[in-house]
Amino acid sequence: MSKVGISEVGIMTVAASGDISANQFQPVVINTNGQLAVSAATTDHVIGVLQNKPAAAGEAGEIAYAGQVTKCKAGGTWAIGDLLGPDGSGAAIAVTADKARCFARALMVAASGDYGTVQLIGPFTLSV
Repeated sequence: MSKVGISEVGIMTVAASGDISANQFQPVVINTNGQLAVSAATTDHVIGVLQNKPAAAGEAGEIAYAGQVTKCKAGGTWAIGDLLGPDGSGAAIAVTADKARCFARALMVAASGDYGTVQLIGPFTLSV
C-alpha cells in the first residue's frame, strides 16, 4: 500500500518506484504498485510534476499538484495558455485533440527541452 503525505502546502509526497533523480520537473503518475513513476504514455493520468530528485526506490518523491505553479519540461513548443498533456517520454506537450489527457496550462512560451512555467490544473480528458 502506498503512503501519500503532504510535506508542505502544495507538495504531496509518494515513495518513488526507483531512481528518478534525473526526472526533476517532469510529469509523474502513481503506478499500479502505488509508487511514483515518470509519465511514460500519452494516455497517462498525470498527478503532478516531480519537484525533487529521489535516487532510489522508496525515497519520497515530492510532487506539485493541481492548483500549483511550477516548472515543467517541454517535449515540444508551447504558447502561453496552451493546455498541456504528457508526451509519453517524461515531458509535456501542447494538446488540442479530443480525448487528449491534460494536466497543466502553459504560463510562458517554451521550446522542446526547455523548462517552462505551468499552472497544474488536472488531470482531465479534453473534450472538443
